[in-house]
Amino acid sequence: MKIQIIYLDPQDDHASAREKLNWCQAPRAALVWPNRGRILTRRLDLVLIDRHAQKRGLKIGLVTIDPTIREHALSIGIPTFDSVDDVSQESWFARRPPSPVDPDPDRDRVGIRERLFGERRPFEAMARSRRILQWVIGVIGLVALIVLVGALLPSAQVVLTPETQTQTLAFEITLDPELTVASAGGNLPARLNSVVLQGSSNQPTSARVSVPTGHASGTVVFTNLTLNPIIVPAGTGVRTISDPAIRFQTITTANLPGGPDTTTSARVRALEAGASSNVPAEAIQAIEGLLGLEVTVRNPDAFENGSDITQSAVAEGDLNALQADLTQSLIDEAEAAWIAALDEDQVLVVESITVSQIFDLDFSCAAGEVAESVSLSMEAEITGLTYAQADLESILQQTMDTALTGNQQAVPGSLEMSFLTEAQWGADGLVSFSLAAHRSTYEAIDRRALAGQLQGRSMAETAAIFAARHDLSVEEISIWPRWFPNLPWLSLRIAIVWSWENP
Repeated sequence: MKIQIIYLDPQDDHASAREKLNWCQAPRAALVWPNRGRILTRRLDLVLIDRHAQKRGLKIGLVTIDPTIREHALSIGIPTFDSVDDVSQESWFARRPPSPVDPDPDRDRVGIRERLFGERRPFEAMARSRRILQWVIGVIGLVALIVLVGALLPSAQVVLTPETQTQTLAFEITLDPELTVASAGGNLPARLNSVVLQGSSNQPTSARVSVPTGHASGTVVFTNLTLNPIIVPAGTGVRTISDPAIRFQTITTANLPGGPDTTTSARVRALEAGASSNVPAEAIQAIEGLLGLEVTVRNPDAFENGSDITQSAVAEGDLNALQADLTQSLIDEAEAAWIAALDEDQVLVVESITVSQIFDLDFSCAAGEVAESVSLSMEAEITGLTYAQADLESILQQTMDTALTGNQQAVPGSLEMSFLTEAQWGADGLVSFSLAAHRSTYEAIDRRALAGQLQGRSMAETAAIFAARHDLSVEEISIWPRWFPNLPWLSLRIAIVWSWENP
């Protein structure tokens, strides 16, 4: 007859055991007790399970060596087996009808014990052996746990500082806006920033010029060269014979009597103001027009009243200086705006900022004009280059790494730069600059091998090991737990770290 094996779990009770019986598809079911733990040790538990099986038309058997459970099963009429292999080999005895009530329950209890004594003894011996085995295994496990904890629990950290050398290399860096990836040759990707700005400025003029204010005047004498009387009308022009000539005009009409060498005088006034018109005596000797063929002129006395005043005027240098100042102001404005908007890793090359195009340039005065001040309004496009600090450091690190020899390695974070030249525009239209890169290097060590040398060592022995080495110095040795006297016996529990790796 088909038998279905049902394994019970250490956490099962009579309810979960009955639930497992609900899934039984065979007429017989063997309930197998777990090797660990004791479950369903009450007689009532077995009675409830047996009743549920009978309702479903099942016959159950128990696979267990627990003497208490076997005793309860025997009293109920449930067959028991030592192992799963015995289930199919041994016969399932028929259920006994309930025995009549004995008026002397104590005698019946004694009889049951007597009937079961011979059957319990082997199970009690097996249980005793099982308990002894469990005790021995427990002791062995405890000893193993103590050894394991002693090996795995302690940990140590040894912080070292190596002997370092300084590595220095010089670089020529060229910023190229058309690049997207840095190259080992020193070409660095750059970003061209552009902004259009407007501005105005003014400044005092620096030139001083003489401005004519008063017109020179004086008296001239006309001499008749003919026999006829001559009228010299007002406004007649007379001048000096110097180069350039200084011109004058008569203020009033002069009448010359007829006859040679007759004379008359008239007042004249310089056409142009200024002290240069104060001519000396006998400087005026020419008459303008046809009248000069008939009359001569001379000034017997020096002229006066011509005067100049000194005033401010615009010099060419004023215009150049004003444009240079306003240009620098716009450059400074663009620089401040770009710096404020830069990412943390971006670097602005100040020397690359320049005016790339001027859209409007308007001076209030031209050079030479009289003015106390001159102003300028300008609109221009300002451009400048930025680059990523990470790109620059990448070029430096890669080049310097190729120069390392043997087991040399760079100390992280030790890279420093010093600029040898300022950035400047080259003939190729690119900005370049020179710098020197410095960083610390050290000889790498086999950390696992060193940890193997230190395993199980005391603090004094560890200190002596490092005292004998000149390439390493100990910053700190920490052991956990603190009361543990030596470094761990397992090298995997010893961490060798550099001082820059220690948080």
